Amino acid sequence: MSFLRFMQSPAGRLLRVGTGATLVWVGAILGTLAGVLLMVVGLIPVVTGIANVSLFEELISDIASRRHEVFHLANVSRGNTRQR
Repeated sequence: MSFLRFMQSPAGRLLRVGTGATLVWVGAILGTLAGVLLMVVGLIPVVTGIANVSLFEELISDIASRRHEVFHLANVSRGNTRQR
């Protein structure tokens, strides 16, 4: 999980803002529908970097909790209710 720690650090936030700003800039230069879409997509890392919200962390924690629920349900359905 060192990647998540890096993305929450000031350097990771700066990387997200810089990457998003670059996408917005390239989208503005294109000036097409694809450019507008690129600008919208680029706003996501800019906003999350400024607000210090990590979408990666939210996504990974959600996946991990769902995986835990699936394994728990599988063990219960097999009659193995022992907690570790």
